[in-house]
Amino acid sequence: MTLVRQIVAVMALGFIASGSYLLGGCEQKPHQVAPAPTVTWEYKLFTIGAPTHERTGPNALASNEIIVDEKKLNEFGSAGWELTSTWLEPETSFPNMSDNKYVTGIQSNVRPSRAVLLFRRTSR
Repeated sequence: MTLVRQIVAVMALGFIASGSYLLGGCEQKPHQVAPAPTVTWEYKLFTIGAPTHERTGPNALASNEIIVDEKKLNEFGSAGWELTSTWLEPETSFPNMSDNKYVTGIQSNVRPSRAVLLFRRTSR
């Protein structure tokens, strides 16, 4: 065998040996993950009511606007509270409930009555 062929043969054996080592020929230890620390939370509900309107009669179709107090939200943030969820609680009004002229049935109007904000922070 010529010198070049011997070098190629040795290199090929080296690649094969290293490939079998990399593909599982050696014993590998299982990867261990440290358990995550347990976090406990405390929660706070904050509700913001809309201005009240009559639920029957001519003012029953008035819309409600819920105004969030930015200063209060900043106070919560400074105390470590983070906003996690919000939802609206609706109310139903009946604009023609007390009017005898309507005979077509009750009409309804749904509008927000209050907003609920859910905050959380790590327990102290």
